[in-house]
Amino acid sequence: QSVTSPGEHCDATEVARRIVDEQRTLLSGKPVTLSCECTAPLPVAAPASLVKIVLSNLLRNAMAATESGAIFCSASGRTIELSDSGGGIPEHAMGRIFDRNFSLGPDGHGLGLHLSKRICDHFGWSIALESTATGTVARVTF
Repeated sequence: QSVTSPGEHCDATEVARRIVDEQRTLLSGKPVTLSCECTAPLPVAAPASLVKIVLSNLLRNAMAATESGAIFCSASGRTIELSDSGGGIPEHAMGRIFDRNFSLGPDGHGLGLHLSKRICDHFGWSIALESTATGTVARVTF
């Protein structure tokens, strides 16, 4: 059974702006600025709910990793990028980051990035994370 209806589309940048607004409250008390510069429409042949799952997981991970600093969401071409100034993902973990049940945090379940990767694979999108000691950049290309 397919998870999509034929012809179901959404605007990925609109979804990104909405989740940034909705999840902003999760930063309450943290000295973290959260901004989103996703302006140009990015039409995607997929339900908004699945785009939201992918981008929400990336945003929540950025929020969890960033104790102070900034999280920035932007769009360019067919790519939405989330960058944070958190501590970064340890190099030893990068090869397992999309594995089911793999988590770096005590509150993590290891399902968010795994599910995001499966959704991206299903639709032929690419998802990638680059990380240094000064932060992480997550990119989804639709």
